[in-house]
Amino acid sequence: MPIRSTINTEPVGGVVQRSMNFFFFVFAGTRVKYETLSEGHFHCPHCGTTRAYQRALAASYIHLFWIPLIRLKELGEVLRCRTCGGSFASEEPGGVSGRAADRWTCERCGNVNPPGEIGCLKCGKGRSA
Repeated sequence: MPIRSTINTEPVGGVVQRSMNFFFFVFAGTRVKYETLSEGHFHCPHCGTTRAYQRALAASYIHLFWIPLIRLKELGEVLRCRTCGGSFASEEPGGVSGRAADRWTCERCGNVNPPGEIGCLKCGKGRSA
């Protein structure tokens, strides 16, 4: 939004002042900001293959010149594909079904894997019984 300010030339006490013009833009609005909670690997439905993901908390902010200033509201947890940038609901990431309790953690690398996988999506180690 452009803002313009002008100082007029008017004689003040017998002295003529110069005219000065100021013109600048203000960039303000709302944006979504993501705060990383954890990272891992999953099957991204958009890419069609196993990709790295970022589990993040999404929140809407008012920004001024792209700097988040005021948090408006929390939007919830999402999984974001690190390759294509697609966002998916945290409960069911990209076709990987199962509650968080059904997922399993790799003993070697600590990656959280979906219940249907027989091997770790990060390091490839087989699932132990």
